[in-house]
Amino acid sequence: MAITINRPAIISPAKKSYPGNTKPRSVQGMLLDDDRTWLRAGHVLTLLGISSPTLYRRINSGKFPPPDEMRGKHPYWRVGTVRPYIKSEVESEIVGGSQGAINHDQETI
Repeated sequence: MAITINRPAIISPAKKSYPGNTKPRSVQGMLLDDDRTWLRAGHVLTLLGISSPTLYRRINSGKFPPPDEMRGKHPYWRVGTVRPYIKSEVESEIVGGSQGAINHDQETI
């Protein structure tokens, strides 16, 4: 006589997927000096140090350039398109960050 055991199948939990939330990607080893190098959204997030929703808000508001090309649903930018934006961000941080900065090298008498 056969014995049948009825127990629920063990199902491993599925990984959570967050559609529309791109994760940062490493830019190590990429030729960022070549304006023709392609960057995916994850690379842009890493270079700017921002989140995916922030990137797309900036694109929609016109603060960040739209993708140079779409391959399927994936946006791609050329380094030459992104570089001026990064340069302006760095310059604005330097100018904005230096105002009100304390110079610890000067002595007060």
